[in-house]
Amino acid sequence: SPVSQDGIGIHPMARAAVSYIAEAMEARADVGRERQAKLATLKRRATDLRPVSDRLAELMPAHLSEMPVTYHVALIHAIICACDMPDLEFAEGLVLGFPAVGDIPPSGWWPSECRNAESDINSMDHAQWHDTLEASIKAEGNNFLKRPGLEACYNKTQEEVAKGLMKGPFSREELELKFGQRGFRAMRRFPVWQDDGQKVRCCDNAKASGHNTATSTFESLKCERPDFPARVAQAFAHEALSRNRPIPLMRAGTDDQADAYRMLPCSQPHMTVVALWNPEAEQVEYFTMGGFNFGLTSAVLQYNRLAEIFSSAAQIIFGVVNAHYFDDFCVCEPYETAKSGQNSLREMVSLLGLPFSKAKAVDVAELVVFLGVETDFINSHRGSVSMRVRPDRVQKLVGRIESIIQEGSLPSGDAASLVGKLQFTLSWPFGKTGRAGMQPLHALAASNESDASLTAGAIAALSFFAALIPELPPHVMNLVAPTRRPTLIWSDGAWEPEQSHPGMVGFLLATPKPEFE
Repeated sequence: SPVSQDGIGIHPMARAAVSYIAEAMEARADVGRERQAKLATLKRRATDLRPVSDRLAELMPAHLSEMPVTYHVALIHAIICACDMPDLEFAEGLVLGFPAVGDIPPSGWWPSECRNAESDINSMDHAQWHDTLEASIKAEGNNFLKRPGLEACYNKTQEEVAKGLMKGPFSREELELKFGQRGFRAMRRFPVWQDDGQKVRCCDNAKASGHNTATSTFESLKCERPDFPARVAQAFAHEALSRNRPIPLMRAGTDDQADAYRMLPCSQPHMTVVALWNPEAEQVEYFTMGGFNFGLTSAVLQYNRLAEIFSSAAQIIFGVVNAHYFDDFCVCEPYETAKSGQNSLREMVSLLGLPFSKAKAVDVAELVVFLGVETDFINSHRGSVSMRVRPDRVQKLVGRIESIIQEGSLPSGDAASLVGKLQFTLSWPFGKTGRAGMQPLHALAASNESDASLTAGAIAALSFFAALIPELPPHVMNLVAPTRRPTLIWSDGAWEPEQSHPGMVGFLLATPKPEFE
């Protein structure tokens, strides 16, 4: 059984934090009070080092000093050194900015993997690109069907300007005067509808503009999975049993950093320019930003360096069992310590200069949603947790499937999106169900057709999934290895038209006899 291995799948630093809490609970130590004492010390060091960070802020380029975030650079660097973290160059980037294109130096956080740039962005004809870009944006702006998305995207951009995340609008001539005619390269901003059209996210096409193909990276990012809370509960269960103590009742909570990519300073403001259509003025406008675009390959690695520092510092200094997936953070600990753990992480990131969003904060509880998967700890002290995809997310997916069946068509891009959502939904309940039924939808996704009519097979597949996914039971994960040997089932199916009964399904079931257990 996978759970027979102690703490399988838990990062070593998180595993060490689990052991710290288990030892403290066994000794009846007050973990919350210890964390408060450490926070008090950290606050004193923050005060001591503030003059250094203020001096460093004076060295920032103008486009960075105007950003709506003030990092405590000296304190961050002190923590990196004190905790023996690998990313010793990070503080310099907070002052001078991080590169968006070209070589993205390795940070040391993740495994090495070299992906060389395919082109040099400095050798490209930026003026010609902007001619092509503007013509394309104007053509889209004159498309009546595109207007709602373009209006939402422009309004969202104006909100970012109001928050100080971006500047503009500018004309092309104004930016050529600022950066030179061949001194900047813009990306096309486009809307992506989320929550079934309830809100829009602005994305910048760094692939079409050549930014991403002109970027070399040297690391392969590794992120957490939605079952992180369950695996932490498993590690605590093993600790408890090894100490002859009861399995603890678990709690977990989540936090999010708003506008995360925008908050990380970029050293190349001439490479983070975006162009989009102003529906009211009916013209192409340009905007600049001090941070990173959502769409840049570099943004993913550069921001996650900061997230790794936050997560690791909380583990090492305060013994907080936590993890992150990009800007989504999760704290998972026993009932007795979870609240102090989440508060320690929150106060620490505030001291370092980038507090979590209060609007998206979810305090520790017995039910947590992390990365779309709901984990229920109600039976964690009895040795099990359950996981399922959020019911509201399932209902939205069913509604989307039903509307597709009514429309009778599914463009390849929408098919690819639907396949991704179905694969996620089918992976987290019990086992990976319905793989064969996905084949007609995969075919539509690969068709590259903008108006693909639904085949009989696709309609049958969609109807099957609409009926199936609301009925899928939660996945129950045992936190300790089972004492009985498992029942094993093998199954297979065949379709042989030449036979009198062409469709056949066979299975073999093996149940261990009690005397052999």
